[in-house]
Amino acid sequence: MKLAGVVTAIILLLFSGCYTVPVTGRQSFILIDEGTEMKMGFQAFEKIKSETKISDDPQINAMVNRVGTRVAQVTGRKDYEWEFVVFDEPDVKNAFALPGGKVGVFTGILDITENEAGLAVVMSHEVAHAMAKHGAERYTEGILLIAGAVAVNEAARKSDDRDAFLAAYGIGASLFVALPHSRKQEAEADHIGLVYMARAGYDPREGPRLWRRFARYKSEQGGGGPEFLSTHPTEETRIANMEALMPDVLPYYYEASGQTDKLVDYRQTQTQPAPQKMHSSRIKTGKIGPTAKTHMFKAAPIKRRYILQCPVCGRNNEIDSSEGYTPGSSVKCYNCGSSFK
Repeated sequence: MKLAGVVTAIILLLFSGCYTVPVTGRQSFILIDEGTEMKMGFQAFEKIKSETKISDDPQINAMVNRVGTRVAQVTGRKDYEWEFVVFDEPDVKNAFALPGGKVGVFTGILDITENEAGLAVVMSHEVAHAMAKHGAERYTEGILLIAGAVAVNEAARKSDDRDAFLAAYGIGASLFVALPHSRKQEAEADHIGLVYMARAGYDPREGPRLWRRFARYKSEQGGGGPEFLSTHPTEETRIANMEALMPDVLPYYYEASGQTDKLVDYRQTQTQPAPQKMHSSRIKTGKIGPTAKTHMFKAAPIKRRYILQCPVCGRNNEIDSSEGYTPGSSVKCYNCGSSFK
């Protein structure tokens, strides 16, 4: 009865902790409130700063703060206490973001990012993790998996095979729950990160280029294991996913960078087949020769499609020119009803 009560309480908490992930609109469930999550993030960040050497390179610090500030501005979280710190760790090829806007970049990753847009790929990805509350999701997942282990242990308490059941549960939970979920979170952070960097004015096409560079580095280090045993997708999977997202994210970059001519041209080519040239076609009318009727066919006018993200709920709104929309005019979000430009 006690176990059933615990499970029921967890389920109730799970459904009361609904959260809408920005950009993707996915519904996630978490068992930790934002205040507690941010407090834990602040404490962890202070601990890392006290234990890790901080870089005093003015150029690197300026670049990281410049990229971080631009990315932070497009998240819409003005209430966050954003802080960007460079840690002097040449051998660490990584970065991280904690709840509340605490972002760390290790100098080792700069060998792979190579340029400011490459750094934007990495920092946007890490910020996306924090904005999507992936850490809180993993925390929730851990609680539920522990509850599952307790239930298995209780059910097999009198069985001679209890240890085998618990071992099987542990392997299954890892291979079929924890690892796949982690890879999905990474893919989601890639997606959200591309949108953030594009809206911040950085070319999202640098994303696939960065992961090709990382793949070369990883190969030089001996490569990695199979994807199904990893917490992250392979570089090949990430590159393919990012390239598939380009039709959705490039318009944000063109708009943010003021390339309105490319914005219109790109949306036209993505929403309509190539316009056919005007041509003559002889239609059989029972006559042959110069007296036969000639019909001219023209390509249909091209509609312009716009993808606008609501700053309130994060949902994408697809609008085309047939609805009377022109760049800069006000629109109403299909999801939450908020008006924005």
